[in-house]
Amino acid sequence: MTDNYEPGSKQARKQEAERKLKALNREIEDSEGIERELVSRIGALKKEREQVKNKLATLSPDQVKVSDHAVLRFIERHYGLDFEAERKKIQTAASAMKLGPNFRGAGVVVCNNTVVTYLPEGEHAKA
Repeated sequence: MTDNYEPGSKQARKQEAERKLKALNREIEDSEGIERELVSRIGALKKEREQVKNKLATLSPDQVKVSDHAVLRFIERHYGLDFEAERKKIQTAASAMKLGPNFRGAGVVVCNNTVVTYLPEGEHAKA
């Protein structure tokens, strides 16, 4: 079937409008696909930006933390203290008290056979 409608007839205008509608629908679908891709890319970029900001925050000088291990090593090396000798003194004192595997009192706290706190004579561990 061929379109033999006179240019300006109602049928010809209808066909032209239908072609235009199809073209617009195709363009909208294409644009929506591009939009979805852009929205996805923007989301990924925002996530990456947050990760970089978080990393930057952890690298700021005022954010540097110092571990207990670093403090111990500083004291040991700067003041020449022998922590292994001190560890043996604590171990000997705790062993001499014949403490159980979990103990609180007499200046020490023992958990799972490990002295976790050692207080000066006369002080007691807080509950």
